[in-house]
Amino acid sequence: MERKVIGLVLGLGISIAAITFALNYWPNPAPRPEVHPPYYEVIATVTSMIDGDTTWVKIENIVVELDPEGEVYEDTIESVRYGGGVDAPET
Repeated sequence: MERKVIGLVLGLGISIAAITFALNYWPNPAPRPEVHPPYYEVIATVTSMIDGDTTWVKIENIVVELDPEGEVYEDTIESVRYGGGVDAPET
């Protein structure tokens, strides 16, 4: 009977040690970098509608302070897709 108690206590101690090790020393996944959606403020003219939620626009003017990546250019045609509640069928 005494051997069973010693074995049970020893097994419980090893289990607690293994769980503690796994929780504290197991490599955690690297945190995902926070990705912000691009924000541009432009003056543009709609040149055509592709479908109910996508248009082609001609960029007329860009507020430079709001284009930190420098990826949008004046006098270009861009595709703009509207999100957030626009539910239009694709054609």
